[in-house]
Amino acid sequence: MKYTKLFSSACICALIVSGCHSGTADYESDHKQLPAAEDIVVSAHGEGDYGDYDLYEGIPDLMKASDLIVYGEVTDFKMSVSKESSMINTFETIHIIETLYGDTKSDTDITLLENGGYMRIKDFLNEIGSSDRNWYMTGVFKDLTNEEINQKYYAEVAEGYYYPVIGDRAVYCLHMIPGMDGVYHATGAWQGIYRETSDGKLAKPTAGSSLSDPDRTGIVGSLTLEELKENISVSAKQ
Repeated sequence: MKYTKLFSSACICALIVSGCHSGTADYESDHKQLPAAEDIVVSAHGEGDYGDYDLYEGIPDLMKASDLIVYGEVTDFKMSVSKESSMINTFETIHIIETLYGDTKSDTDITLLENGGYMRIKDFLNEIGSSDRNWYMTGVFKDLTNEEINQKYYAEVAEGYYYPVIGDRAVYCLHMIPGMDGVYHATGAWQGIYRETSDGKLAKPTAGSSLSDPDRTGIVGSLTLEELKENISVSAKQ
């Protein structure tokens, strides 16, 4: 399976959006809610986060590439800077409500690692290297005031990335990250997450940005948890 996480500075198109919508370091975000739109003054959009992956034809294909499929809930998350790329990563704590495929028991916690997130600009700058800091200050952040740098947020919105909210539920198709016991990536990035919408159904995965479509209202279809479980059961017998 091809699945390469890329989100380099070279592919970022950073937009100044002040006043409108818009290894890992030790820094951990204390903010567990998405900042107000007016507080995100720079938003970096790039296709690089999921730049190389196979396309999967639904559950049968996803199961072949996954170690685990669970119905779970986001109970916590933290955002931190990767020392290798100076990009933001999000580590989500997923409480398993029900294991649908694989050996991990229900009523336990796992960690989902996704690329992207948001951070106060001053904290982001404190966590990156001096050469990268200079690159951001003379380019991406050059038009910001000191007050904005100290108080406002920088958001990296990779294509297909969804900002976590505590209490969110989804069916996650996952594969474990080598060398990181209990830490998973979603199989095929956005393809492996069937998010539960406000009507209790599961949205079929799309690559839309959560900032513009947080409840997946633009989805091309949905199904119930029972329908997805039946799909998994049938696929497991084939």
